Amino acid sequence: MKKTFRGFIAIEVPNDNIRRIAPVKKELGEIDGEIKPVEDENLHITLKFLGEANYDDLEKIETALHKVAEKIKRFKVRLNGIGVFPNESYIRVVWIGCDGIETEGSDSKSKGNEDAKDTLKALADNINMEMGEVGFPKEENTPHVTIARIRRKIDLSNFLTKYKNAEFGEFEVSRIFLKQSILGRDVGKGPKYETLVEISLE
Repeated sequence: MKKTFRGFIAIEVPNDNIRRIAPVKKELGEIDGEIKPVEDENLHITLKFLGEANYDDLEKIETALHKVAEKIKRFKVRLNGIGVFPNESYIRVVWIGCDGIETEGSDSKSKGNEDAKDTLKALADNINMEMGEVGFPKEENTPHVTIARIRRKIDLSNFLTKYKNAEFGEFEVSRIFLKQSILGRDVGKGPKYETLVEISLE
């Protein structure tokens, strides 16, 4: 039996927002055959990439995520703007940006996040800190939704200018997920993501 899994912590993107993203992904795929749009079912906001993790650590990870949930209340997130990693001169990933929106009654700032610019970043920062206690490297992370990966150098300047300030809607974040990435055997298809732990925010 396999002892490790390739894990990450994420927010799922609702179907309504996925439908708004779909035309942009389609347009990307039509620009060049080396651009691979992410499958609809795999769209998510990445909060923390864990890499190879041990199944034996699942309980510790779940406990750490419950600690995060005690600090961060449910909130809304806005999907807007398109960017790339690592830069426009050599693009490997195309993503949609995310902004957390404080909701009425949220007390995330009163529980140690006074310097957080928004609730989404506070969530990512808290996860980064708690996962560091479990033994995963603490790394700076910009929450984002990956919508395509690119295999070779390509010019997307016109596309990026067109969608620089595009809006893809808002939704409430009420749960966070620990997922595992399972590489498929089908050539040309992306990985399959399975939920290992689901944590609700109050």
